[in-house]
Amino acid sequence: MTSVSNHAEAISLSPETMEVKCVNVDDRVLSTIIQRTPYLRRIDLSGCEQVTDESVTKLGTIVSLQEINLSLCGLVTDASCSAFENLLHLRSLSLGWCYLVSDASLESLSRCRELETLLLWSCEKITDVGVISIAAVPKLKRLELPELSAISDIGITALSTQSPHLQRLRLTSLGSLSDAGVLALRSLTQLNFLSICGCANVTETAVNSLRVALPDCDIEYEP
Repeated sequence: MTSVSNHAEAISLSPETMEVKCVNVDDRVLSTIIQRTPYLRRIDLSGCEQVTDESVTKLGTIVSLQEINLSLCGLVTDASCSAFENLLHLRSLSLGWCYLVSDASLESLSRCRELETLLLWSCEKITDVGVISIAAVPKLKRLELPELSAISDIGITALSTQSPHLQRLRLTSLGSLSDAGVLALRSLTQLNFLSICGCANVTETAVNSLRVALPDCDIEYEP
C-alpha cells in the first residue's frame, strides 16, 4: 500500500488489488487519479464532500471498476450514475447520503447487470419508480433502501417478484409500507437478513408470519 498526503487530502493506492482510498480530495485531484490509474477495481471516495459530477462522471471510463463508494458525497447527482451504466463489471455501489440522487439514477444503474450491492441510505428522492427499475438487476443480492422516502408496497412487491437472489434488505422508516408489502417478501427464499424498523404501518403479526415463511432469515423488527 502506497500513500500520498498533505494537510488537505490523502490518497492510498494498493497496487496488488488496484484499490484507491481517498480523503478530502476535490475534482482536480480525482480527475488526476482517474487519468493515472486506468485499471482500478475499487475506489473509496466516502466523505469527499468536494467532488462533483465534473470528476465523478469520469469514473465511467474505467471499465475495470468493480466497487465504488460515494457515501457522503453530497454534490453527486444523477449525472454520475448515468455515467456508470456502461461499467459492465460494477458489483458494488454505495450512494449513502447522496441526497441529490433520484429515481433516474436507479434507471441508469439497472443496466449494470453485474451489480450485487446497492446502498442508498438517506437518498430520500427515491420512490417506487426507482425501486422497480433496480429490481430488474438479475444479480442483486444486497439492497439498503433510503429511510423517509416515498417507497410503498408497490416497490417492495416488485422486489419480491423480480429479485429472487436478494439476500439482504433494509427497510427503515417507510411510512407507505404496509403488511401487504412485507408479506410479499415470502417469495424471496434466499433472504438471510431483513431489517424492518420504524415502518408505522407494518405490524408484528405480519413480521411473525414472514418469520415462519422464511425460517432461515434473520429478521430485525422494531415498530
